[in-house]
Amino acid sequence: MTLFKKITVTTLSLAMSIGALSSVYAAESSGEITFSDLNKASVWAREAIVKAKEYNLMAGSSDGTFRPMSAVTRQEVAAALNNVMQIEPLQLSKSSFTDVISGSWSAGAIEVMKSSGWMLGDGNGTFRPTAPLTREEMAVLLVKIANINIESSVPELSVTDKDKISSWAKQSVALALESGLMQGTGTSFNPLQPVLRQEMAAIVLRVAEMKNNQQTSIIEQINNDTITISGKNYALSESLKKLFKNNSEALAKAKVKFKDENNTIISITYLELAQSGKPADTGKPEFSGNIVFDGNGANIEGSLKVAADYVTLKNINIQGNLNIGSELYNDFYALNVNVKGNTLVNGGDENTVVFDKAQLSAMTINKKNVHVEAKNMTTIGDVTVHSELSSLWGDSSVVYGHVKLQDTVRSFWNYANIKELQITASKEETILSGNGRIDKLEISGEGKAKIMTTVPIGTIIIKNKDAQITLPLNVNIANLVLPEGVKAQDIISNYEQVKTHIGQLNNNVNPEYINKIGSGSNNSSGSGSSSGNNGNSGSGGNTTTPSPTEPPLQPGNSNNFLIKTYKYRDMNSVELVLKPKASGTVYFIATPSTYNSSRPTIEQIKNGKNDDNSPADSSGHFSVTAGSLATHKAVGLKEEEAYIIWSVFVDAAGKESGVTFLYSVQNYQPNSNIVLPYEKANLSEISTQFTSPLDNNVTMVTDPKAILQKGILRNYGFGYIPVKSISWDVSKPDMPILTFHFDQVNLGTIDSYRIDWRFVDRALTMDGGKYGLGGHGAYTGEKVVDLITAQLKLETGTVADPVKADDVIYVLKAYPSPLDTELNLIEYNAEYYQRYFAEVNGSIHNYTDVKSIIANVNTQYPAPAKEVTEVLMNMNNASSSNTIKYYLENKASIIGIDLTSYTAMNTDAKNLISQYVLTQRKLQPRGKYTNLEQIRIAFEEACSLNTDIPLGLSFIDTDARAGYLGGIIIWTPGSDEAGIEQYELLYSFNKQSSTVLATVDKVSGHQYVLPVDTIVPAGATHIGVRGIRAEQSYTAVVYTPLKDILPLQPGKPAVDNDDMYNVLVGADNTMEFSIDSGVSWITYDEQSDYTFPGRISVYVRYKADSQNQVPAGKYEIVSFVDNVYMFVGINDVGNTFDQGATSAMEYSSDNGHTWTTYVNQEFPGDLKILLRERGSSVLPAGATKAFEFTSKVNIGIFSGGKYFEPSCDSFEYSLNGSEYQHWPKDKIIQFNPGDIVVIREEARGQFPAGKEEVFNIQ
Repeated sequence: MTLFKKITVTTLSLAMSIGALSSVYAAESSGEITFSDLNKASVWAREAIVKAKEYNLMAGSSDGTFRPMSAVTRQEVAAALNNVMQIEPLQLSKSSFTDVISGSWSAGAIEVMKSSGWMLGDGNGTFRPTAPLTREEMAVLLVKIANINIESSVPELSVTDKDKISSWAKQSVALALESGLMQGTGTSFNPLQPVLRQEMAAIVLRVAEMKNNQQTSIIEQINNDTITISGKNYALSESLKKLFKNNSEALAKAKVKFKDENNTIISITYLELAQSGKPADTGKPEFSGNIVFDGNGANIEGSLKVAADYVTLKNINIQGNLNIGSELYNDFYALNVNVKGNTLVNGGDENTVVFDKAQLSAMTINKKNVHVEAKNMTTIGDVTVHSELSSLWGDSSVVYGHVKLQDTVRSFWNYANIKELQITASKEETILSGNGRIDKLEISGEGKAKIMTTVPIGTIIIKNKDAQITLPLNVNIANLVLPEGVKAQDIISNYEQVKTHIGQLNNNVNPEYINKIGSGSNNSSGSGSSSGNNGNSGSGGNTTTPSPTEPPLQPGNSNNFLIKTYKYRDMNSVELVLKPKASGTVYFIATPSTYNSSRPTIEQIKNGKNDDNSPADSSGHFSVTAGSLATHKAVGLKEEEAYIIWSVFVDAAGKESGVTFLYSVQNYQPNSNIVLPYEKANLSEISTQFTSPLDNNVTMVTDPKAILQKGILRNYGFGYIPVKSISWDVSKPDMPILTFHFDQVNLGTIDSYRIDWRFVDRALTMDGGKYGLGGHGAYTGEKVVDLITAQLKLETGTVADPVKADDVIYVLKAYPSPLDTELNLIEYNAEYYQRYFAEVNGSIHNYTDVKSIIANVNTQYPAPAKEVTEVLMNMNNASSSNTIKYYLENKASIIGIDLTSYTAMNTDAKNLISQYVLTQRKLQPRGKYTNLEQIRIAFEEACSLNTDIPLGLSFIDTDARAGYLGGIIIWTPGSDEAGIEQYELLYSFNKQSSTVLATVDKVSGHQYVLPVDTIVPAGATHIGVRGIRAEQSYTAVVYTPLKDILPLQPGKPAVDNDDMYNVLVGADNTMEFSIDSGVSWITYDEQSDYTFPGRISVYVRYKADSQNQVPAGKYEIVSFVDNVYMFVGINDVGNTFDQGATSAMEYSSDNGHTWTTYVNQEFPGDLKILLRERGSSVLPAGATKAFEFTSKVNIGIFSGGKYFEPSCDSFEYSLNGSEYQHWPKDKIIQFNPGDIVVIREEARGQFPAGKEEVFNIQ
């Protein structure tokens, strides 16, 4: 589907259309926008530059310039187009590109360009942010953003330089020109020239206009066979009635584009779903809470976007793209969905995105940490993965034909059958894991790749000789194909360990192959999805396989050990950690927690067997010493499984302890954290293991309060445990361990306890991702609910205190499911909950009392409307006053504020208002706004405090000399001037510091005459005005840019061309010229021999005079044509070029090896002569054209063949074998019968005589 329609953009239409953009883009006052170098821009571009700045689409430099004739850089393009598309920049702690600094001004926009698939870098991990973008590259980018279908009918290119356009860009250039996104220069496109900043200003306005013209409408109501869209009623065609039937809930507030005839909608060209479902109720199937959109077999001619959470699509045909938007965070299910375009996975997370009985032409996975699953004969075309971390699943009926991982992928888990998988070995190691079947694996790139799959692989092809590849252990590979001339041990880092598992090397039998693994494969369907952790851990919401706190049976004596824990749970192993009371030997086995088994016997454990005598995934034994910590690495674990560790302890005397349950080991989850086992009695420390490096040097932090909120643990029912210190174990940097140390304590009661904590927000962000590491919770026993209730009373207190509201709601959320959901908590009622609990603290005895109080509060204070919660969320998430300003202005009707006085204020005053509202938010009891009334109060206070700020200031310099000022300064007083006695005028230096210019009494009016000859203070950038109140306090300052009016720009020079000789006429040393459309300029030197061959436009202007601050003049465009191609022909009879050839040209008779200036040469005989216009110091020679001269003798013969007359002066003749004689033109010679006359073209210079032609006179 094409998102944007074709438009025609001229200077006039652009000026007329961009006014409509003010309703879409937050605009500055255009009266204040200018740039000191605006006059350097082309006339057609100046308004576009001002408007691009006004709508915050492009910005200038800090020195007040725009640099219109400079090439726009790749990072500037990313920022400008991101502003147009109005996408929130992605702020990652680690950039996707090695040459982009995280947190830099352009980094967020660059991440948006990458995640959207618009600008992907150069394939080597770099983005080249400061490099220019060529016009053909811009065309490709704009066609992507506009979503123009490049496979559709592409118009024919009519530009004269189409052969210079790269093959990969030709279709995009044609579409960009045809749609109006870009324009050529005259009849050419100049594909390899960089895009100028003035051109970029025009481009962003065109894209913005197109986007504005294509704004969607909102579905408001569906009634039987009619639909209300944006206030207007439409009938539905028969084919579309089924699309809307029974879908009123799913389509509420959906965005739609459509075609209609006579108020009847005949097709849907775009649909965006906005309604979310809810999580599945406890015990109900996954997806059962989803909102369902059932298309009943209808067609959508364009694209469909899912911009909501918990959504199911059914029975629908989509001719365009299916976009699973970033608004979807959890479950998505598609049943019987047919997508002709691309399926874009931009949403989801660790939660599942499932396609059931679907037909998808192609798929692109962009979302990080997403889990994509296909089942029940779903067919999918090419799959492209950009996501840094993702997984692909499929049951046994699904085969993915071709999957390609881009170089942005770091880790990819495959649990599906793939015919061909392509990956790139990048500078940062690419890891491929999982138990899905791969028939063919192709590895390109010169970096590192680690293959950690667990089932046999068909063929592995390595393309680059510089790659470093690690192959999986104990996995058969049918054929390994290496780059030519490369030895396996030079490219496979662990070749010695895997060589016996490789059947063929480069299609030949591998003599070292030993088939000891077997050719069978594991069940790689991967159709199941792991479930939640039953509340045992609140650490970041990562999915884990259920692991019981302890198994049903606990035989044996677990008191043999002082410490029982583990560490370093990775994909395939874990380190068991024990401190025994006595010396001896520990035998162990690891049994999956999902394994339906009973307690194994002592002999089974010692022999590494499960209770059914099947081999345990991991087993072994190791020696321990009394009172000393012992560690042992248990290998062979499966990353997706959690395990129960059974053990038998045999002391030095041979006495066996019996079967002992040690603990449960969680499944492996990257970018997560695991709380390691601890005892609840005599406890003095707890450790948590991270499964990814921690960013920002956090492992150097030792202050508990910098990591833990308030530096405490919650011991439910018993208060807090202050953490005395924290320590880090970074022995494995990619798996750091954090330990909390505190005074010894016994947790909970004999049969029940809960302990948890909260990390400081973002303190432990891992691996560049935004993981909400919330905390940890442990539950045992029936009384845990009573412990939470007791903790609630402790945290509430007996006095209303809004500061405690967050703690109260946190504890309320600690009730185990389903009790927590039964409370129906409303986040914005936290302060009310605390107040009401405090009032009746002594009467709270159990969960029933808590639930009753919550219900009463919610009845009195129902949840705010969705638009209210969105405003509160946006205002609380805003990190700058500019963002606050945007929401105040655009959500005023929802907030309930009057903008009348605010609208009249100067931009500086508005910024003060928004800054005040931001500051007041931080001063709220919870550090955020909890209702709109708080925002209204802050806004009205800010306005009342600033009603006396001057509303505006203007100054125009009437002294045209450089460095001097003169003119009238005029300002508009604030709406309430009563308290003002005087006004103070200031020179300001970038609004950072200032000096007093003058003080004016209020009664003298609101203007001041600045005398001519006033010297501009060095470094002054603005003039400011502020009011002085009666008590001698000041209002805020209002500024206007200080513009020293400089000498006028010189006009165009009187220059012309002598096109025949390719030189400028009238140019002198006061001028400069440009041969690249004004990008760079060359001083004209009258002593130099400048010539301008070929077809070219030369810009000529007067040079700037920096000493007198005279800017460069307006330029005159002098055009030259290629005279060789346009005007030169040959006179083959006279062996010369015609009058079009001049000494400005040069010729070659040896196919271009040597060249000679042309000065009326003659070319006898059969010659191929190349001719071109001569080059000079600034331009190479022109294009070459070939001419053919022949030896044809042109003689007039008459009167019976006896009289001969030559047609030119180039011939010579020989009579009856005599020496050749020159034959002058027009000389008639009579020959006699029997004469033999030989005629040929005479030699000229280096060229010999032509071929002889013999005449026998009869």
